[in-house]
Amino acid sequence: MNRLLLAIFLLVMAVADYMVLREYRKLYSLCKLYASNGQESLKQDIVKLSANNPKWITMVSQALVLMSIVFMVGKFWF
Repeated sequence: MNRLLLAIFLLVMAVADYMVLREYRKLYSLCKLYASNGQESLKQDIVKLSANNPKWITMVSQALVLMSIVFMVGKFWF
C-alpha cells in the first residue's frame, strides 16, 4: 500500500514539475525571440506568461505538501 501511494505521489510531482518546466521553457523561448527582434506582441505574451509564475510555483509546492501530509498520516495511522 505504501509503495503504491509513493508511486502515485511521485508521478503527481513529476507531472507537476514537467508542466512548470514546459512553461518556463516557453517563457525562455519568447524572451530569446523578443531579444532578437523586439516585437511588441512578444512583449505582451511574455508579460502574460510571467504573470502565471506564482501559480506554477504553487502547483509544484502543493504537490509536495500533499505528499508530505499523506505520508505523515500514513506513518501514524498504519
